[in-house]
Amino acid sequence: MFTSVLNALAKRRSRDPWADAQRAEAIVIRMDELSQVLGQGVKPNSFSFNAVLDCYSRCRKNEAAPRHAEKILKHMHAIHEAGHKGVKPTVISYTSVMNCWVNSFAPEAPDRVEWLYQDLKSRFEATRDRSLKPSQYTFNALIGAYARNTTRSDSVERAKSHFLAMMEQYKETGDLDLRPGPMHFSAIMGAMSRRGLADEASQFLDHIVDICREYYGTGCGEKIEIVTSFNSLITAHAKSKVPGSAERAEAALRRMQNLGPMAKFIAAPPSVYSYTSVMLAWSLASTAEEKAEAVTRCEVLLQEMLIQAKAGNSSLAPNQFTFGTFLQVIVGSSLPNKKEKADDVLEIMKQCGVKPDSFVLDLVKKCEKGVGE
Repeated sequence: MFTSVLNALAKRRSRDPWADAQRAEAIVIRMDELSQVLGQGVKPNSFSFNAVLDCYSRCRKNEAAPRHAEKILKHMHAIHEAGHKGVKPTVISYTSVMNCWVNSFAPEAPDRVEWLYQDLKSRFEATRDRSLKPSQYTFNALIGAYARNTTRSDSVERAKSHFLAMMEQYKETGDLDLRPGPMHFSAIMGAMSRRGLADEASQFLDHIVDICREYYGTGCGEKIEIVTSFNSLITAHAKSKVPGSAERAEAALRRMQNLGPMAKFIAAPPSVYSYTSVMLAWSLASTAEEKAEAVTRCEVLLQEMLIQAKAGNSSLAPNQFTFGTFLQVIVGSSLPNKKEKADDVLEIMKQCGVKPDSFVLDLVKKCEKGVGE
């Protein structure tokens, strides 16, 4: 019974993961108390503790969660060293605690995750116990801790260095559990995107393609989907706000549509986010030339989305953010007929069944007044 409840809590995605974690921990404590009376049959084991750690790892922006998780990991070590072989910290335990720190977004998260990784690595190297061998998920937590950090100047470089270390280990061992994949790519590309590092993101995406060609382009038909990485590149271009950034953002979208020989080993079907991010790039265009054609270019993008959505591709159906971004482009233009353009957008939204929110309505009002941003 206890195991079933813990399993359910570990798999559940609730609005209050902290309450789930606290409940799971209370169950483990109760199991330990009952074992003193009923015997080993109800004594908590590694699964029990890992279920609790998994619950804590889902707590976001909660700095208490990782600190609590570290105490549980330390307790697991103490129990194991005291002779209870049913409780043994493994790579799963460590990775869950690392994810607690990653999801906390705490400033010290990279340092704590680094320490946990080094501790796990040293224990594995000392014992060669495969249950302690760092996995691709361990590296994803390590990379993610740096990728999400916004206070360190070396965050992106540290994330990349750990990615390269994992890749080197994969090359040396051929261990598929260390093969780089989309979750690692997305973490690093996301970090570059948030900082507007368009050139670095473009270079790293080329590196990702080379990796996919080498490790997945074996003729076996396996394809790796890297839509998120392409989307991050588009957003990086939008945030860079340098001359030509909108053109480069749209070029990335066109590359997704026409992969050429790359289509043998990667997939990158554009999403509504891809198109909307290109519109965002046009709304942030910095040169007079780009600003002059921004509305026309976005009209073409919107029509493409509408045509494909009507043809059955629901993933390209424009949403409120799409229409809001398009309206931002109209507001920022020098067009004399902004009100008519805004009315057209509202009509299209009505046809698509998308209800205008307050953000969209505020932009419509600006168009009616003929004001720019």
